[in-house]
Amino acid sequence: KKEDFLKKDDKIKEKILEKLNPVAPTLLETYLKCPLQFFYAKVLEIEGIEKKTEVAHDELGSTVHDALEEYFRELTGLRDGVNLAGIPIMRKDLNFSKLWEIFEDKLRRKGFYQIISPERKFLLEETAKFRLRKYLEEKHPVETKIVALEKAIEKNFEIPQFGKFRLYGRLDRVDLRENGSCEFYLILDYKKHNLTEEDVKKILSIFGG
Repeated sequence: KKEDFLKKDDKIKEKILEKLNPVAPTLLETYLKCPLQFFYAKVLEIEGIEKKTEVAHDELGSTVHDALEEYFRELTGLRDGVNLAGIPIMRKDLNFSKLWEIFEDKLRRKGFYQIISPERKFLLEETAKFRLRKYLEEKHPVETKIVALEKAIEKNFEIPQFGKFRLYGRLDRVDLRENGSCEFYLILDYKKHNLTEEDVKKILSIFGG
């Protein structure tokens, strides 16, 4: 409804099309959250000012993600493929000590870990230990079947007048669960664990499944 808007000349249009091939989920998330931020960050490539902290939270998040992936990969024997029948996993069989060993090794290799104070290291490790233990011993389902880990998915599509595009993503984990006599596949995201049923339907419809 506003009369003033960012006018797109041919150069800007070319840059946008370049950024949209392939289409990554984070790219769409940036645009949906704030089109202006998308324009500054992705089209003009202007970097925002980041608040400096001792702990690099994105690196810490990726460490948790990588540790969980490696732990469940070793536990299930799954490599790059998909086992549609699922590999049974019981909560009582999960080994926190093994997961912590993997996480601790990955954490101590991170650059930010080398420079933070001993006090921060202690607090960081104790917090991570508490949350990872809680996940394995309380939050993880009592019984499930793991179908895939770090599964890459993509969908090719075409927009008239603009050409062909590729939408791609990676699923942290896919489980096969039961609800009475009904079986269903559940997508798990280690960082965003609040996907609604409607979100899952949208994801599956985009990738044609």
